Amino acid sequence: MRFSVDVDSKAVAEQIEDRIEAGISDAQDEIARGIEDTAQRHIRTEGAVFRYQLIEGFETATLNFGSKNVLSVRNVAPHAPAQERGVSGTETKRDTPYSYTDTKPPVEDLVPWVKAHLVGTGFAPD
Repeated sequence: MRFSVDVDSKAVAEQIEDRIEAGISDAQDEIARGIEDTAQRHIRTEGAVFRYQLIEGFETATLNFGSKNVLSVRNVAPHAPAQERGVSGTETKRDTPYSYTDTKPPVEDLVPWVKAHLVGTGFAPD
């Protein structure tokens, strides 16, 4: 029995490259999930879950620069930076750009925020 096989080396190389790229993409997705899971466990351990903004505020981006891939996982919840770095109080000082003061904020600045974020949640009078 005789047979002949023709192999297009360019097609084989392209298939290998496609599979490597798919593997890299799968690995990035798995790493991103691992980072997010670890951060969420930390948030839960710290008891920092309020309306789930922080725990659900993760965004993942993958950037490709030629032969380099960059994976970014960040939390875009508005209060994530203060939660991560802490806030200096009036008595306890921390190495952070966020701080409380001993003066009260003007009520006229708080009312729009309360209306936008708390009305209808049961935490503010309707």
